[in-house]
Amino acid sequence: MEIDLWMSYGTPGARIRRERTARGIPDDLHDGLSPAQGGHAGCLTASLRTAPTKTGPQPYDPPMAPSTLAFLGGNGHCAARLSAARAYLPARIDLVAVPYPGFEGRPRAADLEGFLTAVADHLVSTGPDLVYATGIGGLLALCLRARGALAGIPILMQGPVLWGLEKRMMPRIMRKTTRLAPMQWALSRMFATAVFQRRFVRKYFTRRPDDEILTAFFAGYAECTALPDFFAWLTPDLLRSLETELARRPAALAGIRIWWGGRDAVVSPRELEWTVSALGSVSESVARWPVRVFPDWGHYPMIDAPAEWAQELAVALASTEAV
Repeated sequence: MEIDLWMSYGTPGARIRRERTARGIPDDLHDGLSPAQGGHAGCLTASLRTAPTKTGPQPYDPPMAPSTLAFLGGNGHCAARLSAARAYLPARIDLVAVPYPGFEGRPRAADLEGFLTAVADHLVSTGPDLVYATGIGGLLALCLRARGALAGIPILMQGPVLWGLEKRMMPRIMRKTTRLAPMQWALSRMFATAVFQRRFVRKYFTRRPDDEILTAFFAGYAECTALPDFFAWLTPDLLRSLETELARRPAALAGIRIWWGGRDAVVSPRELEWTVSALGSVSESVARWPVRVFPDWGHYPMIDAPAEWAQELAVALASTEAV
């Protein structure tokens, strides 16, 4: 079951009616949802519907042309995070994990511009129909949009780290130290520790993934040499710069929708409140980003809810009202 939210903020109801029609949701299922229930300030509408139950790898395959979905991962991302979900995607959907410099044994970028250039070049060669960005990948997607990349390509952010970056504990700690390399060594050792891994799984996964995926998941963090780079580059100063750049390109904030897991223990939905507060004066479209909450999802639905996640991706790609 899932909950759909639209941050209307006084916007016309036509868009909401189009969303309802596209999803086949009758109007009488929509009720108001208060901020205390996970919503945001403004006028919110919600719907409940039950997704079909599937057993085994049975790809949901709506009528659609071949599509490419580019995946911008979060910290420590590795391609193995998508392996369970691939079995549930129809063959016509090409799910591409965008390779980050400094991840999975790749050479590090010299600076943020070099990192973003490498990512943008890969996206150009991929030609995606939709960009899916999770965790810190959400902020990277906005950095790319602010630089003129991804123009006209819809972005679907799931549990994104955005303006809440200023408030997250680990970045705040790392900003206070000038010794990032030793800290990276300590973090690598931590992610390789069995005790830490067990606690992480209990807290952040809605169900325990397969051992093979878990091994690759923690190796992705432990072997990510770009972690200290992210802590050095993704700072409040970057956010201030982004605010200025996006003010010059307000259209860069259009065509974005948000998914959130109701059991996401990694990123708080308050990210959106902080982001709207920071960017609402830049573009009204930020306050109107459609927000959809899946109560049973955590931060890693591609791992611990792969069938449902793959089905929702297929629907998003097939729908002309995806964003």
